[in-house]
Amino acid sequence: MKSLRTISLLILLAACVFVVGCGGDTEEPDPVEEVHAEVHLSESTINIMMGDSTRLLYTITPDTIIIEDLVWTSLNEDIATVSSTGMLKALGIGTTTVKLSSASEGAEAQLTVNVLPVPLSAVEIASGDSVIVAFIGVEQALPLSFLPDNSTDQSIQWRSSNTNVLSVDPNGKVLAKTLGYVFVEAYRENDPLIYDAVTVIPAEEGQLVTASFVNVVTFAGKYQYKVFLGSIDVPVTTGKVTLYSTNGFTFTIEAEVAATTEAIDIAANHAAQIATLEVTEAEFNDLSLGALVSVEISLNGVDYDVMVNGNSVIRVVEK
Repeated sequence: MKSLRTISLLILLAACVFVVGCGGDTEEPDPVEEVHAEVHLSESTINIMMGDSTRLLYTITPDTIIIEDLVWTSLNEDIATVSSTGMLKALGIGTTTVKLSSASEGAEAQLTVNVLPVPLSAVEIASGDSVIVAFIGVEQALPLSFLPDNSTDQSIQWRSSNTNVLSVDPNGKVLAKTLGYVFVEAYRENDPLIYDAVTVIPAEEGQLVTASFVNVVTFAGKYQYKVFLGSIDVPVTTGKVTLYSTNGFTFTIEAEVAATTEAIDIAANHAAQIATLEVTEAEFNDLSLGALVSVEISLNGVDYDVMVNGNSVIRVVEK
C-alpha cells in the first residue's frame, strides 16, 4: 500500500514538471503599435498676385495610408480662400495662413500666403486713337485703359498742354473752351513707362472739324501740316485735300492730295488724319508764326475751306 502511494506521488510530480516546462516555452505576442499619417505641404510660403489662383500640393507619409477627412482652411478669407481640393484664390492684399488638417489622424500642415498687388505696366488713352474731338462747353471723359486691367494701383495724373484752350481734371474729364488743339497726357510721376498722350481738337457740336499744325520735330529739313477731319453725323465716303493758297510757306504738294480711295467711317467724337502736307521752305525760321494757310477740302462733292492761322485750328465752313 505504501509503495502504491509513493508511485502516485511520483506520477503527479512528473506531470507538474511537464506542465511547468511546457508553459515556460510559450511567449505572449508584442502589442501592435497604431501608425498615424503625417501631411506635408510642398511649400511653407507662397507669394501670389491679387486675383490669381493656384493649386496647393501636398504629400502623405507613409504613402500607403489614405486619409479620408483632409480639410483645407484659410484663416482670413478676405485675403485668400482655398477650396476643398486645394485651389487657392487671392482676393486681397495681405498675409494669411492656410492649413491642411485631418482630425482622424491628428495631422496638420500649414503655409503662409502673401497676396501681392498687381503692378501697372502701361496706360492707353482712347484705345490707340491719336486724335479725339471734344465739343466746346461740354464736359467729356477721356477713355483710359489700364494694362493689365486688374492692376491694383490705377492712380494716374493728367495734364493739358494749353489750359486756356482745354482743361482736364484729375479724373480725365476734359472741358474744351475755345478752338485750337491740345495735347492731353496721362502719366505717373517718376515712372516714365506709365505714359500716353492724345491730341484733342475742340469743336463746335455738329460741325465738321479739321486741325492743321506744324510738327515741332523736323526730318531732313522738312516740316509737316497734318490735316485731320472729324464728324459726328456726316459719313465721309470720298474726299480730297487741295492746297490752293499759302502765305509764307511752299508745299511740296500743290495738287490734289487724295484723302482716301475707300470710305472713311469716323466715330462720334473722333477724328482721322486725311492728308499730310510737307513744308519744304518757309520765309521765316520760326514756324510758330501767324502765317495764314488756307486748305480746300472736297467731300462728296461739297467744298469746304479750312483757314489755319499759325498752329491754331479754325472751324470748317462751307464755301
